[in-house]
Amino acid sequence: MVPVSNRQEVVTAIKNQIISSYPSLWSDMITQWQTNSSEDRCWLLYSANYLFRTQNIRWAIDPFTIYTRLGQTPPFDLSHDLQQLDFVLLTHSHADHLDRPLIRSLAHLPIRWVIPAILQQQLEDCGLDPGNIIVPKPLEPIYLNGICITPFDGLHFHTTADGVPRGVPAMGYHVSCGAQSWLFPGDTRSHQPEKIPVFSPPDIVFAHLWLGKACADMLNPPKVEDFCRFFLALQPQRLVITHLHEIGRVLNEFWDCCHYEMVKNRLQQLNPAIPVASALIGQSITL
Repeated sequence: MVPVSNRQEVVTAIKNQIISSYPSLWSDMITQWQTNSSEDRCWLLYSANYLFRTQNIRWAIDPFTIYTRLGQTPPFDLSHDLQQLDFVLLTHSHADHLDRPLIRSLAHLPIRWVIPAILQQQLEDCGLDPGNIIVPKPLEPIYLNGICITPFDGLHFHTTADGVPRGVPAMGYHVSCGAQSWLFPGDTRSHQPEKIPVFSPPDIVFAHLWLGKACADMLNPPKVEDFCRFFLALQPQRLVITHLHEIGRVLNEFWDCCHYEMVKNRLQQLNPAIPVASALIGQSITL
């Protein structure tokens, strides 16, 4: 871990580098995503916001651009760049996941939107066609373009030291396409694997890094063990860790590659047979 006295400078440098490089990252991601290929891939549009190409079907989970976080208009045409989207899955209302300007810019396109009931009111003024909206219900599969999506209740609540629950309702998704399957528990604050539905061991579990509220500047964040044991309990064939370098976070909430190395080392101690990797903004993952 970087000493606290130097961490502010390091985090500021990381944020500035991401902001300056984002236009070129976006261009590269979109070009790759738009190109047909026999290889299934995923791209990180933002810290835990996913763009997929599976069997040349194009879809997304919580699509997002850095400019919404900055309160700016993107320097590119979202409607043009994302017009190949077949469907979008939304998870919850937090400001680094729900991109209302992006949704509004895509509303005229024939995209199907899987939107949890808790988000419906927040998106009423985005201009979406009600006929393109699917309201997911836990454990009721949704079939879109040959892809099976099973929604389930996420674990985005935690209890503070004084016993107060904090968090928001969230939806997780299990997605299967052909012989492959992927599990997206989403932002997880309550590390109770018994509350996640039992699925066949997924090819990849996508883990959003969180090691405790306001604990990112601690030498030993309190939730490392809980995080690692929770995600191993989900029986992944591979584990991909995201939600790093979210530029809207203050210092003690900013999870970086030092935190990733911390959990990777512990995961490998607990189960060295499971491959563990991180994915940062702009990077892609072979599915």
